[in-house]
Amino acid sequence: MNVLHKLDPFRFERPVGVEADRSELRYVSALHQTAMPLPRQDGSVLSEDVKLLLMSKYGLKVTDSEAEDIVSMAGVPGEKWLDLPKLMAMLWIPWFLREARNAAAKGENDLQGESSLNELVERMLQIMCGSSKILSKEKFCMHLKNIGEVALAENGELVDDMLQMIGQGGGSPIEPDAFVQGLISDVQHWKTIAEDSCTTSFFDVFGTDATCFRNANTPHRFKWTGKQRPKPRIDEEDNDDVESGAESRSTPSQAQSTSTLPDCNFVSPRRPACVQTSSQIDFMNDSFRSLGFIALVFIFYLFNVGVYLSALLVVVNDAQPSCDTFSCVFTVTILNWFLIVGIVCITGLVLLGAAMLINNPRATSKRKCIASVLSSSSLTVIPFVLVQNYRSSGTVRPSLSFVSGDFYFGLMLTCLCLGGLVVLVQIFTFVELIWPAVRTRLGMREPNFQRASRCTKHACTAKVAKMVQNLRVFHSSLEMGTSEFALLANVLVKPISDEDGAGVAKGLNEQDEGRCSTNPPYVAHNVHGSTIASGSQPQVCHSVHRVLFEKDDETDNPTETKHLHNSFETNSTFDSEGHIPSPDVHNVSSFSGISESIGGFSWSWKRAFSKQHWQEEGLWFSANILLGQISQIIMLILFTIALSFATVQVANACTSKRKEVSGQPFALNFVPQAWMIKYSFIPALIVAILIGIYEVICYIPSFQSTILKMRCGLIPSLDDKRFHQNRKSADMIYSVVADMMYMMLGSMALLWFIVTACLFLLFWPLTQTLMLYLIAWGLGLTITVVARMVVQWLCRTHFIKGMYRKHVKADNIKNLSLVCWRMGTGSAGLLVRIGLLLLAVAVYMGRIDVDLLQKDLAIFDGYPRWFQVDLIVHEAHRHPFIERLATLYLYRWAYRGKSGFGNTPSACWRLIFVLTLMPWFVKDRVHALQDPIIAEVDMPVSSSKKLTGWLHRRKQSEGLKGTEELENR
Repeated sequence: MNVLHKLDPFRFERPVGVEADRSELRYVSALHQTAMPLPRQDGSVLSEDVKLLLMSKYGLKVTDSEAEDIVSMAGVPGEKWLDLPKLMAMLWIPWFLREARNAAAKGENDLQGESSLNELVERMLQIMCGSSKILSKEKFCMHLKNIGEVALAENGELVDDMLQMIGQGGGSPIEPDAFVQGLISDVQHWKTIAEDSCTTSFFDVFGTDATCFRNANTPHRFKWTGKQRPKPRIDEEDNDDVESGAESRSTPSQAQSTSTLPDCNFVSPRRPACVQTSSQIDFMNDSFRSLGFIALVFIFYLFNVGVYLSALLVVVNDAQPSCDTFSCVFTVTILNWFLIVGIVCITGLVLLGAAMLINNPRATSKRKCIASVLSSSSLTVIPFVLVQNYRSSGTVRPSLSFVSGDFYFGLMLTCLCLGGLVVLVQIFTFVELIWPAVRTRLGMREPNFQRASRCTKHACTAKVAKMVQNLRVFHSSLEMGTSEFALLANVLVKPISDEDGAGVAKGLNEQDEGRCSTNPPYVAHNVHGSTIASGSQPQVCHSVHRVLFEKDDETDNPTETKHLHNSFETNSTFDSEGHIPSPDVHNVSSFSGISESIGGFSWSWKRAFSKQHWQEEGLWFSANILLGQISQIIMLILFTIALSFATVQVANACTSKRKEVSGQPFALNFVPQAWMIKYSFIPALIVAILIGIYEVICYIPSFQSTILKMRCGLIPSLDDKRFHQNRKSADMIYSVVADMMYMMLGSMALLWFIVTACLFLLFWPLTQTLMLYLIAWGLGLTITVVARMVVQWLCRTHFIKGMYRKHVKADNIKNLSLVCWRMGTGSAGLLVRIGLLLLAVAVYMGRIDVDLLQKDLAIFDGYPRWFQVDLIVHEAHRHPFIERLATLYLYRWAYRGKSGFGNTPSACWRLIFVLTLMPWFVKDRVHALQDPIIAEVDMPVSSSKKLTGWLHRRKQSEGLKGTEELENR
């Protein structure tokens, strides 16, 4: 089994832990950003990015001021962007609420016990306050400066509000439940029960999936429909009191017996002002009602176009005048191709667009549904009746003789049956629109878009829970004192001269004062180089040196010591005065260096059938890939039928021809026998079918492994040139379906031709002698090459170790002999390379998910890029973290006002929570002096005119008086 795993091209080692969590957050930031041509390398998200996400995902029109207000929910004054720590703090909001409400539902007055939130809160209070758990304003400001939040520490009014929020000010210890209330007091509108409900995020916020209203400025009261939901995992019910922000909670017994949300009026403060998005044909967001219906309509479209369009093109070709000149033929050919494109596009828009009107999840118009049913019925019955009347008329043209055949009639019946299935599904959907309870009465599952949304929300909850577990493992592995961890986690220390300012920082380890040495004057920097504080030296403890760089004498465990020693990178070695170098806590590889073996054929297909990849990872299988797989299967079936029919026809034709020339021995040598055709075509067809099946079943494992590699950072995103190029080609997803189908057809045809040619030349009498000679020559050459490999292996074992030689003279003689040997048998390498090249092209030409050419030559093969574009486009809309961020944006937009969603003090506490317990995010903070919009200046500039224009536009947009001020920034 291990050997099979090693040979599996889709199996890989995925890193896990806190470092992998940060890599995925950087990937999400790269997806979220819309800056062109390069994303901002600091990972910041601006209001423009939020605005475009809400428009592309929901069709929600958000003004610039509203988008800036949404971004401001992170809470830090003066910052109009979301950096990675802020995004992480936002993603944890539902987890904070769920843990707190679970504790409240169990009747606990405070956070005690073994809960994850209690453990992390205790750890944070220990870092900030020490054992006393009393947080004075001075100590709090010092902690803020240690984690780089100088501007926040200097905002005295905000600091007072934050301390008052958690009950500090009278000198009493901080209570964990009071601290948790400070984290969640501003986000009480979030409905944790909706995280397990079979509803969309839009419904969770606004109480409806209908997104277009005449008046979008007044509050509106929606009624929950009482759809079936899974049992809530939390003991609560949502409260409708928007003003107070509190939520009523049911008893555990009541919550356990509730499988549906109660029919209750739900007040949404604002109506969503959305635009028409035609969600039924949205192949970037996949916002369909049913993915199965999309597949059914697409199959119906393929058969309709293939059956009826072929006859129509023959009629059009017969009506064209005969051409004798090149210019005439060239003109007619261009017209024919444009005619084909026009017919295919019009047919697709009419058939697919009209038939899928009823597949809009927000469809409320009965007239549109009736029009959809009538259009599908017409496109099913009318072509069948017209062609059948023409077949029975007895005046079939010679060019249309294939229409009279039974095979064509069977295709017509197939189109009729598929059209009937489409109409039946449409009628059922129409009945469901009139009578919503019909699906429940029949015991059917919820529509695809609701189940998909539930799986995505569930996956996000599971991924955040995994983050929590990784964080707990990280802190449990730090067996060091509070002050040592604060020193390692919060500040980078750099020795400077005495003239760098007065001291404001104090020693961080007062308990180990007797074991601490004095360092030179220092300046505390954040990772961007901005000065945090300067002056007298901190007291760096010898215990830090002991834990990080020395073996533990008590445990005498060199493995554990090495684990801690490698957990941080230092700026330099110990200097001449014996000072401890500045630790870099952002390298947490040894704490998160564990990897898990995932991926592979069996692993991927098992998770695909069990929906685990959907529920646990939130992997969104796009409609384009699904339709491409369906197209491949149809093409594989048609290819098999066509070549089987061609084999019989060619064999019969050869038999008839040999009978005609039976009296001519010379001619008989040129006409092959029937068995030669069959023994050449059938094995080649079997090989082509096997390759086709292989290419079909490869896409699911490749899709899963590619996305998981991008999420964990094995495939770079934010810093990768190829990812930047993919961001510019989001519109290329239209080519995926056709490319998957035609590339597989070309691969099968090429492989069939190669195998057929080799076998036929071996059987044909005129070339049989030559082929046997080539086979004998190749086998002899192969045996010679194998002998050379054996000799080389024996010499390598005895003469070489690593890069060095144990027996120099003998190895030199061996090398000279092998050089001469290779000169004599070098033709084998040529033949092997040609054969491997043909085989690789024949096999991998049908797979657009892998590079056929080397990456430096990828400019000649853009198909793998477009496959990845389809993946990242859907990830940008459907990644679980994107889904949660979009939901938080909707909450902020809907509850904007007095009882709004998110305020500055609580948001700052959540940010401090992240920076304190996840110190590797300190280097990802973007402060007010580091405007992320300046990152656009790093883009490649082809001329000074482009740079001047960019500075001018920024000057006008930000009201700067001149370009000098912008350049200084």
